[in-house]
Amino acid sequence: MRLKYLIKELDLAGDQQSEVKALLDDEAKQIAKIRNTDLSVTQQSVKVGELKKQTYGKIKPLLTPVQLEKLDKMLSKGERRR
Repeated sequence: MRLKYLIKELDLAGDQQSEVKALLDDEAKQIAKIRNTDLSVTQQSVKVGELKKQTYGKIKPLLTPVQLEKLDKMLSKGERRR
């Protein structure tokens, strides 16, 4: 779902789509591992949040300056909602 949103909002090219998909797939696997631990819900949430920040850090170099600006705006909006 996040992939479709990023593709639409950032107008990702084909090669960008495949690279972002691979990063999000890897993130999903890591999140599943975190969810299957004995950590508290709060600890899991913190770890997942850190993982998402890392993933976006890996996505940013793949983007054009215009796409990067859009992503930064999207991420800052998300931070304000929390």
